[in-house]
Amino acid sequence: MLNSSKSTKSIQRFACFVLASTLPCLSFAEQDWKFDTAINAMTGHYASSQTMDRQHGTGIRMAGEYKQVWGWSTSLQTTQIKMMPLMPSPTQDQQNWMLSGYVHTAMDQVPGHWRLQLDGYQIHNNDTVGNSDGVRVLAPLITWIAPTQALKVDAGYATSHYKGASPHHQLTYSLGFGFNQYRDWIELRGYSISQLNPNYALGQQNTRATDLKITHLLASAAPWVPHAIMVNLERGKKIYFLDVPTQTVYNLPMMHEGGEKIATTWKLSSGSSLSLIASQARYRAEQPATHHFKLKTLATQFEWSW
Repeated sequence: MLNSSKSTKSIQRFACFVLASTLPCLSFAEQDWKFDTAINAMTGHYASSQTMDRQHGTGIRMAGEYKQVWGWSTSLQTTQIKMMPLMPSPTQDQQNWMLSGYVHTAMDQVPGHWRLQLDGYQIHNNDTVGNSDGVRVLAPLITWIAPTQALKVDAGYATSHYKGASPHHQLTYSLGFGFNQYRDWIELRGYSISQLNPNYALGQQNTRATDLKITHLLASAAPWVPHAIMVNLERGKKIYFLDVPTQTVYNLPMMHEGGEKIATTWKLSSGSSLSLIASQARYRAEQPATHHFKLKTLATQFEWSW
């Protein structure tokens, strides 16, 4: 079982790993490297769930990019779910590890540039009943960005490995474009998840979903006015999926049936920002009996770069 002591040790190991990865680059950071760090915290409440009550989480992410040619990122997200009184365990503790690498390249035949990315995920928790512990996900992603930066297209694939089930596969694709002098951005993303095991996936073998994200940049110089506002609408059904924009694996046996999110970001300085995110997601579960419920969350993130 993962407890607070083990979570603390994991964060300490993660910090040591990040430090060891970063130190060799620091002497060249001024002219060659750009680094980015983000820390986050969230709290959530399950409305009408028969098994879960509340959720809390913290996370840290570190990224580095070399001369805008190639880069890497790594993160650790810890989550604790407080279960209902009649459940076998009072809490479910989970750690989500992520390691990602990418490279920018160009092709003479196609204007713009390409980004080739590969992400790996490993998830550990104290689930002794289901198959949500020990999950592994491998996800390549290819992105094309137009020369003007006003158009972006990507396509991705993910293979997920759960205990007692054959691997299932996810295809994702998106189209994003900017307008109004790049102060507005719209992105439409589709998900197709196949070869699910119906015994674990609420009777489903395939699911499909669509996300719409709209971002607006504000021009006000007032410090209390956000620099950006983002609204995200999710429709369709997803289970055991990888959320590509947030690099988050959803590994619990709950069918995601849509949701809404709004995020506001304030620029604190040229290299730092603070974000507040409120979201609501609708789910369906079959344990102990089929029921629908909502997860409402509030999160904050502080990010800085150098």
